[in-house]
Amino acid sequence: MDLFEQDSIIPPGLEEQHDDVTIRYFSGFNVPQESWHIHGNDWKPQGYALNAVSITMQLEYKGKRIFYGGDAIGWLADTLTATDKYILENIPDYDLLQSEIMIVPHHGSWNGSSDDLIKAIDPKFAIFSAGTKHNHPNESTIERFVKNNSSIILIGTNKDDMYEHYSKNNNDKIGDDEIHITISEYSELKCEYLNIQ
Repeated sequence: MDLFEQDSIIPPGLEEQHDDVTIRYFSGFNVPQESWHIHGNDWKPQGYALNAVSITMQLEYKGKRIFYGGDAIGWLADTLTATDKYILENIPDYDLLQSEIMIVPHHGSWNGSSDDLIKAIDPKFAIFSAGTKHNHPNESTIERFVKNNSSIILIGTNKDDMYEHYSKNNNDKIGDDEIHITISEYSELKCEYLNIQ
């Protein structure tokens, strides 16, 4: 779905059915909403605007749900904003947002994954699609997940250095951490590393 070509937004809550799979969209824009005040300026680079328009969605199969946060942002200066605020204001039924797995928005950057969105989704697993270039996931984001659910299982594509990635001695190699998510026909959910060394 190319929103730049469509010059449109995805209506929150839009659903598509593909056999036994439901895809539910929560946000997606061709440009950020004016009320977000994040069009590039001195302290909010244009990259924020590009991240904020990211598509967020949920896949549901056999009663299990996976939330895909894309590159969305929603946490600036300790304030709920942008994509997260839009989702929470436009999907009033938080039961619809709840997902067993959350592919963490913006790779776990400091400006994604607000407390409010984490609470609404209430994941059992948080997956950080992250590498070393931008020091993702950010320590403050990891702390927000743990603070909101002390039993959450954190999984990252940089598993060897999940908590040490802040140091300049990060040795995590790209592509060495493959994560498999499986939902069986009996509604059994698995989220685990595949050892590919």
